[in-house]
Amino acid sequence: MMKDLILIVEDNPVFLKLTSSILSNEGYLLIIADNAKSAQQIIENESERIGSSTFSVG
Repeated sequence: MMKDLILIVEDNPVFLKLTSSILSNEGYLLIIADNAKSAQQIIENESERIGSSTFSVG
């Protein structure tokens, strides 16, 4: 069974590494953005494929 493609938006490298490690170990496909502008471009281009998103707030 194919797992969702998840967009991770995180500017903190420690949190990004932890989050992406956990999700990729569970077999999820990931797209990484380190800022809102990059995330917006990814969403515009990949919205059909993205099943879930996680954003850092603050």
